[in-house]
Amino acid sequence: MTYAYPAKFTPDESGRILVEFTDFPRAATDGADDAEAMREAIDCLGSVIEIALSLKEDIPPPSHPRESTRLVPVPRSLVPKLPFTASA
Repeated sequence: MTYAYPAKFTPDESGRILVEFTDFPRAATDGADDAEAMREAIDCLGSVIEIALSLKEDIPPPSHPRESTRLVPVPRSLVPKLPFTASA
């Protein structure tokens, strides 16, 4: 099973792609193009989950994606650590 979180990918004035996560409002990243933005988004998502785990903070289950979002996969190494994977 794949776990993924919705994120909004928005080009800025200079053409870079800004990525903002629906379920992690303080997490954001960007990339020079779509492919780099997705790589950076996966890395950012992994980092925010790792930090939350280390601080014993709640990790929300992924919300339902909206039409204006894309799904960013959770790095595979973190999936077993997610608190909701056993019941998902």
